[in-house]
Amino acid sequence: MPIDVNPSLPEIDELHDDLKAYEVLLAAYLASPAGQGDPNYVPLAKADIQLNLQIYNLSVAGLNIAAANAGQAVDAINSATAALNKVVQQKAKIATDLKIVQAAVSFVTAIVSVNPSQIISTGGSLVSTLNAA
Repeated sequence: MPIDVNPSLPEIDELHDDLKAYEVLLAAYLASPAGQGDPNYVPLAKADIQLNLQIYNLSVAGLNIAAANAGQAVDAINSATAALNKVVQQKAKIATDLKIVQAAVSFVTAIVSVNPSQIISTGGSLVSTLNAA
């Protein structure tokens, strides 16, 4: 799995899952008689603890990316709301403009889905449609 220097949330999730699967295997080995008899048991056990810590840090990084996306989603909601308020004040025909109604429906659907990338996308589309009205 190639990862660039700025991994996406799905890439971090995939890496997390892969590492956790490896760690589970290592922990099972360390709990087995063969693992407990391994001459490298202590260094392996210490490495397992460090691996768990780094897997946790990876989870935190994923949460930070999700939070950043949520922040962009909030910005999109605020921008779309401001644009809608402005256009509603200026143009009475907005309530019957099909493109605006469709864009508004898509935007609200995205908000209800709690999908930050959809909120950002549909919020931008609504703002563009409103500005073009």
